[in-house]
This record gives sequence, structure tokens and C-alpha cells, in this order.
Amino acid sequence: MKFETNVKEIIPRTPNVTSFRFPRPPELDYKAGQFLFITIKPGGKELSKHFSFSSSPTEKEHIEFTKKFTDSEFSAALKTLKMGDWASIDAPYGQFTFEGEHPKIGMLAGGIGITPLVTYASTAPTSG
Repeated sequence: MKFETNVKEIIPRTPNVTSFRFPRPPELDYKAGQFLFITIKPGGKELSKHFSFSSSPTEKEHIEFTKKFTDSEFSAALKTLKMGDWASIDAPYGQFTFEGEHPKIGMLAGGIGITPLVTYASTAPTSG
């Protein structure tokens, strides 16, 4: 599903890691472990990149991705975003999902390691 939206919230997590939230359309359904493509237009130049959702599928009011800032052009563009700025999102993609089909799982995280652990921890079933 592809839709246009606006930045709802910008949440600094550490000095160089920030989460970006957007309103979640009711018809957007995704699973923990899937990802989205986001397009922004800083200074009129269109830039696109993919990110894993760092919001849980159980959160119905927003979707979120989290980025560790680097020296890349996309990181520089994200640093200029403000609440209300335009974005286009295309999602969901990917099959790296877990739906409770195993009683126990082990997890390995790549990248900055925030996204896979947050989404699985907030949606994984618990056993007594």
C-alpha cells in the first residue's frame, strides 16, 4: 500500500539515533519484522530508503522507523525533517516475521539492533 502522509512525531532516542512517527492508515496491516519504503523531499529533491518498522503492529495510531544517523545524504535529509513535513510511504514488505509458531525463539539483530528486538518483544507471545 502506498500513501502520502506527514511527520507526526520525531523522537530522539540517543544523540545519534532518532525515531520518526507517522499516522497509521486503518487499512495498513503489517507483521513484526516487515519493512517500509519512505520517500522524503528535502529541498525538493526526492530521496527514498527502506527501513524496518520499529513500531509494533499492535500500535494502531502510528507507524515508526528508527535511524542511526551517519554521514549519508539520507541521514542529513532526515535531520532536517520537522513535524508536519511531507512523506510518502510504501509498505509492508518482507517475510522476516514471527507469528508464535514456535514456543521459544532466539534472535540476532543486525544494523543498529533496535528494530528487530523492539518489534518482536512487543508482539511475541508469552508462555507461563
